[in-house]
Amino acid sequence: MISKKNWLNELRHGAPYNKCQQRFFQVSSLLTKQIKLVRSLNIYESNQEQKLDISALKSSLIMYEILEPISNKQRLEILKTLATELKRFSTISKPTNLIAGNIFFHLQKLMDREIILQQHGGRDYIITEKGLNILQSLNEM
Repeated sequence: MISKKNWLNELRHGAPYNKCQQRFFQVSSLLTKQIKLVRSLNIYESNQEQKLDISALKSSLIMYEILEPISNKQRLEILKTLATELKRFSTISKPTNLIAGNIFFHLQKLMDREIILQQHGGRDYIITEKGLNILQSLNEM
């Protein structure tokens, strides 16, 4: 950041017109405001370890395991419905407005990725810890 300010000052001193001084002052002021904003968010100083973890994310795995299953409105509604308690198959149909075959298709997608589980001989469905973590992360965003 200091190097960018120095570079900006060097440009300002080499400017051919007096009118340029006002523009350089405005740019410098904007840069300072942006730096203060970024610092107030604490995303660069306090999250250095997390940055390293982010670079290790496997994009194809994230797409397959998380993003693809929840990218459908009905599946997201199913997860929201299961977030507080286990539900029967018939109860899941109400918030999604889907018929039995379509509900089963979406439930199967979520079960295949272990985001929800089937219990009691296939009549009840419950969200897994993975599914709950996904919903909590979405809610925090």
